[in-house]
Amino acid sequence: MPRPLVPPHSLTLPPNLDPNVLPRWPTRRQMLEIHRFYYGPISMRSLEQWRLPWIIINGQATSAVEDFLAEAERRFEEAQRRAETAKNAAD
Repeated sequence: MPRPLVPPHSLTLPPNLDPNVLPRWPTRRQMLEIHRFYYGPISMRSLEQWRLPWIIINGQATSAVEDFLAEAERRFEEAQRRAETAKNAAD
């Protein structure tokens, strides 16, 4: 049974991805919200598997927003490549 998606927080996100406007050290829940807004849904468990340099601040796991966005972009492009390859193989 899939785990329910975590309800979003009240993080105000700009329509265009701008790392300077995002929190410098987002928590995992904020990362989920950012990822959902710009790339699509993701689960907390999937995010925990990412190879990010996690830091514990005030009992919350955080990572630099630049590292998070670089990994999210890499995974998004990889998923698009796999989808194109599967589509071309089916034709």
